[in-house]
Amino acid sequence: MNGRDLLRRDYKEYLDFPSLPYGLATVPLGLKIWLEKFDEGQEVEGVLGDLKSYMKERQLKLLGVLTSYTHIKKKTGEVGKHRRELFVISRDPRLNEKGGMFDLLEEDETLELGEWKEAKNFGGVNEGEREGESEKWRVWQQGNTRATRKQVAPILRGIVDKATREKDKEGKGASL
Repeated sequence: MNGRDLLRRDYKEYLDFPSLPYGLATVPLGLKIWLEKFDEGQEVEGVLGDLKSYMKERQLKLLGVLTSYTHIKKKTGEVGKHRRELFVISRDPRLNEKGGMFDLLEEDETLELGEWKEAKNFGGVNEGEREGESEKWRVWQQGNTRATRKQVAPILRGIVDKATREKDKEGKGASL
């Protein structure tokens, strides 16, 4: 499957906040497999291109990708443990600030987000930022593999609600 098909296969969109439409896609493979579909050295940009294209098509400000897969042990080929990753990309400056969405996700105890284990295989890259585009992204390994979209969606909603409410209040206060 190509990137667009992977994303739309199991996708939910949230329109709770008109100024910040967002979506969550569950992808049934590890990010490493998706990255390996692209030429060496272009893996990260390739996946980012898939995500940005999908965001543009759906007119999203935020996209979360939940991967779910079974790890295969490299040395023995044996089936390992079930794993999950979380990839989040935001194009909303209200979410991208220090202490914003990315920091709040890492602080969340339910998901148990940690360093993405595959970063070393892709130039050590697990996050990025493009200030001119107000774009920020990050990938985590999810420690709590039982936490599905049913847990992730309300956490994200709470963070988006907090960010939009606080920033909107700041904007209104400045104009008084």
